[in-house]
Amino acid sequence: MKESKQRIVRAYRPGTHGRTDPARRARGAAIFIAVAAALIVMLAVGILFALMDRMISGQLQRERDAQIALSEASALEALVLKVEREGLLETGSSHSYELAGVTTVFTASGNEQVGPRTAGYSTGGDAVPLVVPAGRLLFAVTPENGLTVYVYRGTGSERIGVFRAGLAPSLVMGCAGTWNGADAALLVLDTVDGRKVAVVTGEGFVHTTEASIEGFNPSSVLSFGDAGGTPLLVVSNGANLGTVVDVGTGSSLKLISPFGTCPLVTPSGDVYGSPGSPNSFTLAPPVREVLFGDFNRDGRDDIAWAGPRSLYTLTSSGLHSASPSPDAALAAWGSIEGSLGLGAKWTLSGGESIWTRLNHDGFGVFQPTGSLVDPWTGRFFGRGTLMTGVMSDSVMMASLSGGRRLSVLTGGGYVWGDADGGDVDVFSPGEGGFDAVFNPLAGDGTAQIIETASTSRNVTSLSTYRMLVYGAPPSCRVFTEREGPGDR
Repeated sequence: MKESKQRIVRAYRPGTHGRTDPARRARGAAIFIAVAAALIVMLAVGILFALMDRMISGQLQRERDAQIALSEASALEALVLKVEREGLLETGSSHSYELAGVTTVFTASGNEQVGPRTAGYSTGGDAVPLVVPAGRLLFAVTPENGLTVYVYRGTGSERIGVFRAGLAPSLVMGCAGTWNGADAALLVLDTVDGRKVAVVTGEGFVHTTEASIEGFNPSSVLSFGDAGGTPLLVVSNGANLGTVVDVGTGSSLKLISPFGTCPLVTPSGDVYGSPGSPNSFTLAPPVREVLFGDFNRDGRDDIAWAGPRSLYTLTSSGLHSASPSPDAALAAWGSIEGSLGLGAKWTLSGGESIWTRLNHDGFGVFQPTGSLVDPWTGRFFGRGTLMTGVMSDSVMMASLSGGRRLSVLTGGGYVWGDADGGDVDVFSPGEGGFDAVFNPLAGDGTAQIIETASTSRNVTSLSTYRMLVYGAPPSCRVFTEREGPGDR
């Protein structure tokens, strides 16, 4: 009995009654932690696999979308070539192309008549840009952030580059040209370090050189030509003095030209003007624009110089003045292919208007008919049955026979030139950008709505395009605009 009590006493230890042994407690905690860690790892692995699956699926979707987009763009180019050669698509007709495993089906769903193609361009900021249309590119130059040049494709509103020269010129003027075969804008800059000529293409600023140019001012007339591989730029003083600059080297030569003209270089590289003293002083009238073309239809290129009170032209028969009297002011001027040739509207001191036009032996007075009697001001253009120019501060299109007018652009400060490789285009610069009208002499066009379905690996992408068609086959001019994507 005594031993049993002793064993019982030994088994009882104060402080441990009702509690788990520490070793057992540690083992339980370790097991719990291991199980929790395993669960966390399993959860993380599950999430990782889900993310990887989503990433792979997303990447495959992006690759599929990119392939569809590329193939659809190529198919659209093929469709445009077809329309250029054959004309408008028949309403309801379908045209299928298969490229790189993608089948694209275009369906013509409807037509509507449209006016000339228009576009709006933004350069941002508050500055009014200098607009230089050149070949198939558009250059817009602003003084913000130094000298900044925005470059656009003339066939759309796509900006292909923004380039900065790190200069802050006080005066900038520009003209269209080429540089190593590429469309370019040649800029004359008046900077604190002297006058410079900068060349900018779709690749950015490609050349800058200092040049000794005297008499450069906001009234200067710029012209560019390639003389057998030598790029030449001529800058006038706004009258009959000027400078010819070798753009490649910066070397220059002073020039003087006859009364009523200004020194220039033709697109083919022929320089007009003779070496003259930079200190020469003349009372020659100012020149504000130079025109090139075969105005008397003799198969040879002619030149014309227009000023506030003068219009002179150089043809194979010599230099001719278009002014009907000493007190006449030049109100409108231009040429109409196959009709007027080179013509001008003059305002006499008493308010009377007189028209003159170029004949084989010089200018003569004539009585205008049709749209020529409309109140045109400034430069006008014409071809076929249409003419376009400025009337009441708006760019207007008119039928040469009269009776039809259409306002296509407003805003003032108009710039004329070719930016898409077609007919003459017109631009209206304003604060922070400019508006454009392309090929107004092409007349009205037709817009076709093209429904598009591109299928790859049982996935179909739907789109809608607006195709603008001008002219007649086999030389239609075609432009496309994406209206927006559809459902996938």
